[in-house]
Amino acid sequence: MTIGKTILPAEEISIKALQLLIVANSHFNVETALEVYNDYIQKVPKSLNEHTKRSGSGLITEALILGNLYDNDRSFATLILEKAVENGVVSDEYEIAQIKKLYKAYGASFVEDDDWQKAKPIFKQFVLDYMRAL
Repeated sequence: MTIGKTILPAEEISIKALQLLIVANSHFNVETALEVYNDYIQKVPKSLNEHTKRSGSGLITEALILGNLYDNDRSFATLILEKAVENGVVSDEYEIAQIKKLYKAYGASFVEDDDWQKAKPIFKQFVLDYMRAL
């Protein structure tokens, strides 16, 4: 993390790079992903981009939620979304709806039963596709 901060100062790091950093860190250590989020959430714009209808704060919140779902921690992912809405980090209805689609994909990965070991490879593919799309 320190190397990343040295190479890319806060004012030069893109939202997409932050999203990738958060999701990738979630795979190895979800606590590190939370640290990255906390380090940058106040530095990214909360205003919506007129073309994408998404905000920087909404996008990195989405990445943190995705990382926690990939860590099979739906309750913490839900808490993140609730607190983000409560604190005005994410406020637009469209953006909230986009984030909630992650929960649908997470639930859909449990095709056979409630066994995370069977669902994880399915959800992993969703996460990889998300990262590729960035």
